[in-house]
Amino acid sequence: MTIRNVSSNLVDTSVLEAEIESLQSQLSNTATTVSGLQNQINAKANSLDIANTVSGLQQTDTNLQGQIANKSEVGHTHLPADITGLSQSLSLQWTRRNANSEMVLKTLVDTSNGDLILSVPTNVTNNQEFEIKKIFASNYCRITGISKINGYSVNLNDLLFFDDALTQASTTKLIFIDSTIGWLSFPSSAFSKIQPLSLPTNKLKQLFYSGNISGIANGGTIQTWIDTISNLNASGGSATRPTLQTSIFGNNTIPGVLFNGSQWFQANLGWSNEGYITGCVVERRNSGATGLCCIGIGTTGANGFEMSYGTSGTTFYGRSRNITTAFTVPAYDASNPLTRIWTFSVNSRENSLWMNGNKVIVSTSNKPINSDNTYIGANAGFRYSGWMPLLALYSGDITDTEIKAISDAANQTFKVY
Repeated sequence: MTIRNVSSNLVDTSVLEAEIESLQSQLSNTATTVSGLQNQINAKANSLDIANTVSGLQQTDTNLQGQIANKSEVGHTHLPADITGLSQSLSLQWTRRNANSEMVLKTLVDTSNGDLILSVPTNVTNNQEFEIKKIFASNYCRITGISKINGYSVNLNDLLFFDDALTQASTTKLIFIDSTIGWLSFPSSAFSKIQPLSLPTNKLKQLFYSGNISGIANGGTIQTWIDTISNLNASGGSATRPTLQTSIFGNNTIPGVLFNGSQWFQANLGWSNEGYITGCVVERRNSGATGLCCIGIGTTGANGFEMSYGTSGTTFYGRSRNITTAFTVPAYDASNPLTRIWTFSVNSRENSLWMNGNKVIVSTSNKPINSDNTYIGANAGFRYSGWMPLLALYSGDITDTEIKAISDAANQTFKVY
């Protein structure tokens, strides 16, 4: 028998096992890589879907804003005295509140009987969508409970106005992204931020503010302008009274009282005989006529308190008795009518006139002697022409720091400077 040497042909099994183990490890790693790549592919696909969705929403927003640009501004009305009329489509998504009722719904369908005041859900989840739909073009909604929308922060007590430039049956979408980004609206123009009026209350004697006028539609006559501090209302005046014009001030969220050059209110400043007085007026004249008077005395030669444009139309003055404090202003430009915040103070130091938070001129102090014959929007010879949304009157001596605080507080609402 011949014995062959086969040892050289034998394969070490331990080597094969090691190679097999290595290949299995590579296969496992490859499977992990494939899984990772698949996850990346899925993520990219999701991103593409989101991008396409966002692109579509942006295009929708652009199209809607283009439609809005072709519509005339209808204007906002103030808080309705009674909120009635609601669609029957109810769910657990929205809360409608007033003093006497609370109802919930998902799709808001407003009616001709009133405007809705709504509070967003407190338990909203990320990417949850809601929509507001109008039946009548003149209706709108006020939304509360939103802290951030369309990139800007909103105080919890701010009001967001549903844009009534949108047409009948148009819909606005609200999407809650997350707690960091907040809400988005489509179209973005559907909401405007309004800063509530918050003037210093120390020594505040009378307050006439267009934002406190209720129950009057755009263009409606204001028979009585309510004083919300002392109830010394401006109830008399010209045969035809000024009118309420919506969407005039504060980024078109605050109404103005429109004086047409022949209209005025009669007010009561008899209390000013108590001593010193400070007045703050927000106004935007619509005419270059002379002598446009914001507040004055209806008796020729009376020794009262006045704030008025001069007879040239290029000065604005504060007047107390026989002392006039006049400041030069540019001539009226119809292409760029300016809103100004004027504050005129008669105090123990001086008579000082302030424009947009800056003291611009002073004169000798001289207390006024007023009577019930005080006019808002006029004096004995001249009438105001333009919009005046605010007249605030303070009684007593006052410091420069307090005067500037009044102007700055008014500016927080009207965004003049």
